[in-house]
Amino acid sequence: MKLYLKNILFFLCYAFIVSACLIAGYFAYYGISLRDIPAPDLSESYSFNEKMEFLRKRNKNADIVTIGSSMSLNNLDSKTIIKHVGSDSYLNLSSWGMSMKDIFLLLKVQSEIHHPRVLILANSVLDFQMTDKNVKYPVLKLFLHSSDYRQVYYHLKFFNLKYYLTNFKFASQVRSVGNNYEFLGYDQYGAVNLDGNNFQIDEARWKRDYLTASRFLPKEYAYLDSISSFCERSKIKFFFLQSPYRTGLYSKFDETKMKVLKDHVAKVESSVSLHHQTFINANNGVWGDSLFVDGTHFNRQGAKAFTHYCFGNLKGISLN
Repeated sequence: MKLYLKNILFFLCYAFIVSACLIAGYFAYYGISLRDIPAPDLSESYSFNEKMEFLRKRNKNADIVTIGSSMSLNNLDSKTIIKHVGSDSYLNLSSWGMSMKDIFLLLKVQSEIHHPRVLILANSVLDFQMTDKNVKYPVLKLFLHSSDYRQVYYHLKFFNLKYYLTNFKFASQVRSVGNNYEFLGYDQYGAVNLDGNNFQIDEARWKRDYLTASRFLPKEYAYLDSISSFCERSKIKFFFLQSPYRTGLYSKFDETKMKVLKDHVAKVESSVSLHHQTFINANNGVWGDSLFVDGTHFNRQGAKAFTHYCFGNLKGISLN
């Protein structure tokens, strides 16, 4: 029996040493450290996980929140918003690829934490074509209130070796490499404005418009209505900002694509207005190609111009 236990102990020690050596070798090979530990595995979207970890550390109630996809994450300038509303009680809760359903579900969770008075959503047609995210909503509120010590529990509870091996290097890249679409270097309010200098522009993304009628999902319009209705019932001012296309792309739309775009905008405006909320269509302006990194995502300069344009057209947003 003693020999058996001794062999088990020897095996466990050996396994631990081998694992430690492999992990150390992995860290050394990819030039990463413990600072690059990925956010806990709360969803299938790494951007969502990273944003939830940012919000947990930020631990700040906000009267004004932005919730949306990369359009809200990248296309809004935090300082411009704060200047227009006269308050720094603001957080950007957005992450990549958020559908209308994702936005609605996150809004409900966050409303129990922040009790916002204003919701801002910058949007494009692609957001009505997204697949919903698989998020661990039952634990999300508890996670957002957890301490650094308690965070270890969530790493262990949802531990997935493949997730960590995949995302150790990825987490390091998205936090530090600022000249590509996957950059997640948040400002103090949670926005990510993309640098237009030496940006690695993807030619396919530069030309893509997503204006195929069959790709729009009817349920996403229903969830937009749910967002508008929820804001109305909760006395939250909701500002829906229709993000524009770059002029070089927009000017080439044929009649079919223009009809698809106009039909979409009409549905969105009708849904938002039905619940006495505010809709701004920035396609009414002219947006030069130099302000973009693809067909719809602005660079830093474009984000400032877009945010100023939208808030210059908004009324009654001041919290003073």
